[in-house]
Amino acid sequence: MPGTWGAIAALPFAFVMLWLGFGWIDLLIVTALVFGAGVWAIGRETVGVKDPDRPIYVIDEVAGMWIALLPIFWLNSSGMSFATTLESGSQWAGIYPLQISVALGLFRFFDVFKPWPLTLIQQRPTALGVMIDDFLAGVVTAATLFAMNFALFYLGLSIS
Repeated sequence: MPGTWGAIAALPFAFVMLWLGFGWIDLLIVTALVFGAGVWAIGRETVGVKDPDRPIYVIDEVAGMWIALLPIFWLNSSGMSFATTLESGSQWAGIYPLQISVALGLFRFFDVFKPWPLTLIQQRPTALGVMIDDFLAGVVTAATLFAMNFALFYLGLSIS
């Protein structure tokens, strides 16, 4: 359950980054910084611990959720999405709720059930192992979202 709250906690920061005009590359850079900080912090806090993957650490979910959101940022900036541009400069208007919900649901599914090869990564008892399995769950979610959006765009449909 803490992982779900960590993923949910990542969302307001993504909204703020979007509102401030951050693009997908900016989100990728911020995610890389958070990923690096997570590896460092978890490694420092778990020196000598047999299993460093503790529920109280949710920075891995934050980084993974932001990876999961990358296609939404990219699709909106490339004009392939179905959003309406708001006067405030935000491009996501109509698809925020459903696309974000789909991203969150898929990310949590891949993070909790860990289909192969995510299972192999989870077994690494290191700070990098803690961070990388959520990162990869985000990558699988991002690929799924991108494929869904791409298919729906070319079918003339939308997730909105």
